[in-house]
Amino acid sequence: MSATPKHKIRQTLATTSLFLGALALFLAVGCAGEVDTDGPERDDDVDPDPDPDPDPDPVVDPVPLTGIVMNWGTGLPVADVDVISAEISYAGVSGVDGAYATPPIDVGTVLGIEASLGAGIYRETTNPMVMSSETLLDHPVYIMSLGEDLRQAGAVGQPRVLGSSVVVVELLNADGTPAVGIPLADISLVDGLENEVGDGPYVVGLENLADPGIDLTEIIDGTTRVMFINVPNGALTFSALYPEGAGGELLKSQTLTTTSSSAKILRLNDATVMP
Repeated sequence: MSATPKHKIRQTLATTSLFLGALALFLAVGCAGEVDTDGPERDDDVDPDPDPDPDPDPVVDPVPLTGIVMNWGTGLPVADVDVISAEISYAGVSGVDGAYATPPIDVGTVLGIEASLGAGIYRETTNPMVMSSETLLDHPVYIMSLGEDLRQAGAVGQPRVLGSSVVVVELLNADGTPAVGIPLADISLVDGLENEVGDGPYVVGLENLADPGIDLTEIIDGTTRVMFINVPNGALTFSALYPEGAGGELLKSQTLTTTSSSAKILRLNDATVMP
């Protein structure tokens, strides 16, 4: 057998090298052009919108109004107090810890609360109107002792009138903030004949005592309150002339009716309960 010439061997090797180079290039281009048939990666931990069309007016379940009945002068709990709200036909009694609770009531209900406990001990006390809400779950109710007017009369140097009432009013701005800077000269309590009645007004100061040395409403213990003592029985009107502001001077008024030895705790200009 004759030997293969050297030039044919070199030619064969060159052809093989060219073939291998072309094959490598083809494979490289093919890998780079692979299509991801699986699509983009997904985050399986992300939940879809659970409620793409939320109810604009969701139904809110009724909630009870709860809290503690407290002595207005001392802030201590008072047991066995009759707690009454005519607006929701509720009548209950505070527990040994002063706690009370109404049945569940519709959110947005505006109601008043009366508190009383036996003649000769506490005054029948009217509390401010309040609107129930999902967040208003701890609402205090106050009851005033029969001797509170004696304590207040001593603080302002006035004689006490037996059988008279005590009127306390918290003054608010329309946005719910305390109404500061109202001169006491612009606050009045009058009867049906426009006659001023009672002794006052006095700013309610520390320890819930009337302070005869203050002439303008100011924030004390977080609120702006004024008080009248020795108030006679009857239909009355409380008024306050607010200082000039965005809408000029505004006269705010609220009617009330006092009975023998009663206490009226009011809130003036409370936008949450105003019609």
